[in-house]
Amino acid sequence: TGDGLRFYKIAFMETEPTLKVSREWGWYSGESLWTSNVTAVALGHPDGYGMVRGIAMDDEYLYLPKSTKYSAIAAVKISEPTTQLAGSVTGISGGSNFSTCFPRIIKNTNAEINGGKDILLLCNNSATNSDDNKLSVYAYTNGISAAPAFLCAFAYDTANSMYDWRQYGDRFSVTGNWEEGKLYFPSYHSNKSVILSVANGARTAVTQIAAGENSPEGVKDIILYPGSEDLFITNIDGANLVSATGNKTAQGWDEYTLSTACAKAAGTYGYNFFKFNGKNWIAYARITDKNKVWLEIVEDNGNLVSSLEAQAGIMKAPVHSADNLETIHTTGAYADCAVRIINGVPYIATLSRDGGLVLDKLVFE
Repeated sequence: TGDGLRFYKIAFMETEPTLKVSREWGWYSGESLWTSNVTAVALGHPDGYGMVRGIAMDDEYLYLPKSTKYSAIAAVKISEPTTQLAGSVTGISGGSNFSTCFPRIIKNTNAEINGGKDILLLCNNSATNSDDNKLSVYAYTNGISAAPAFLCAFAYDTANSMYDWRQYGDRFSVTGNWEEGKLYFPSYHSNKSVILSVANGARTAVTQIAAGENSPEGVKDIILYPGSEDLFITNIDGANLVSATGNKTAQGWDEYTLSTACAKAAGTYGYNFFKFNGKNWIAYARITDKNKVWLEIVEDNGNLVSSLEAQAGIMKAPVHSADNLETIHTTGAYADCAVRIINGVPYIATLSRDGGLVLDKLVFE
C-alpha cells in the first residue's frame, strides 16, 4: 500500500486440555438384567437379580464370579466384551453362602508364576463356623483356564460369637504382591475384621482387628490408604478412618478406634488409588439412597479424608445408563470398581449388582 507494509502480531490463548471420562462400552439393566450379556457362564439368579458382587481387571480381561450356590467365573475381554472365557473352578469348594464370591488382582513379578502376570484371586463367602465352610481364597497361578491353586483359609475362633464375624468374603482388598501381600476381609455383620498375610502362595499370619462400631446394615469395605497405617471403612450409611491403638481386646483382637468421619464417602465401595498425568487419583463406586450408582474420581492430595471431602477435580460417570446420572434402578446394595493402567491409559470398570456394568477410560479433550 501507499503506507508501506504493516505487521500485526496475533496472540493465541493456549488452554489446557480437559480430562474427562469416556465410555468404552456398557451393559445396562432394563427389560433384562445386564448379566444376561455374560454368556460364558450364567450369572443370573432365580429370583431375578444378578448376583455379581465384585469385579477384577488385568490387562486383557474383566473377571466376574457367579455368586450363588454353585461355582463359576467368567472372563470378559476388555477390548471386545462378547469374547468371553469360562474359568476353571476345579477344586473350589466350601462357602456356606457362595463358593465363588469376590475377585481381586494381586501384583506378581515372579516369572515362574502365571508367566509373570498379575494373579486373579477368588474367595468364597462363609457365614458359619463349620470347618467345611470356612473362608477360603484361591489363586489362578496358571491362567483362568487352569484349576486355581488353594492360597489360604481362615477358620473361625469358636471362643468368639459367630455373629460377630460371620460372612467374610463378600468383599476384600489387597496390598503388596504375590511374594508378600495382605488381604483385608471385612465382616458383613460387625466391626470385627481379618487381615490375612500371604507369601508365595501360602498364608503366613492372621491378624484379627476390632475397628470402629458395629455396622450390621450392609457390607463394609475395608482398605489401607497407601503410605499410611490407617484403615478406611465404608458402608451404605457412613465412612470412617480408623487408627490402631496398640491395645488388644480380651479375645486377642487388635483394637482400632474411629479417628475421622467422612460424610462424603458414605455409600462408596471399591477404592482404587492410581497415578495419571502427574497427579494421584482415587476412583470408587457410589450408591445413593435413591438407588443411583455412578463412578466417581477425585484428586488425591495425600490425605484420604480431606481428598474425599474436597472432591477436587471430580469426574463422574453413570453405571445404570450411558449418559444419565439420575437413572434409578435396583442396586442390590452392592457396587464395585476396578482400575487398570493399560498402555498408559487408565481403564475403569464399575458395576452395580443389578443395575449395570460399564467400562470407561480417562481421555483429554
